[in-house]
Amino acid sequence: MEFDYCIVDEACQLSQPSVIGAILLAKRFVLVGDDYQLPPLVQSSEALRLGMDVSLFKRLAGAHPPSVITLSEQYRMNSEIMELSNSLIYDQHLKCGSTLIASGRLKIPRAITGFQGWIERSINPSFPVVFIDTDSFATQENKFCLETYHKQYAAPINMTEVKIIKTLYSSFLK
Repeated sequence: MEFDYCIVDEACQLSQPSVIGAILLAKRFVLVGDDYQLPPLVQSSEALRLGMDVSLFKRLAGAHPPSVITLSEQYRMNSEIMELSNSLIYDQHLKCGSTLIASGRLKIPRAITGFQGWIERSINPSFPVVFIDTDSFATQENKFCLETYHKQYAAPINMTEVKIIKTLYSSFLK
């Protein structure tokens, strides 16, 4: 089977073999992605040693810079959140795609419960970017999990942060 085009979205997050398999079936291909976001997840130490944690997108973009087209208009975050991304990562290249997106605000229901009311005290829609110090929520369970590495992911598990994320997620769904 052969295709005229293969378009691979989120190509920066995919391993090279998974992308190569798809593009070999096409006459032409387009890789779409953001190299500043998540790289491919590679668990094999041998694959890491061989550089498989670098996406084909990144390799080709580095080898052929003129073939890269950078998009600057975004439609996902308001202007304050975008400014944080611009300052930390994108060197002020991002622009809001519309005034509606730029001025967007989260609407939080009044009756949100969890973590002794910290959501109500910490999250204010007037401030779209909020940093939460989770050290103040330390628990015995969390201290144990931080000291014990989870074998499957080879990374520490912070149960306090897991509970905060679950609380925020369920609150935002409401």
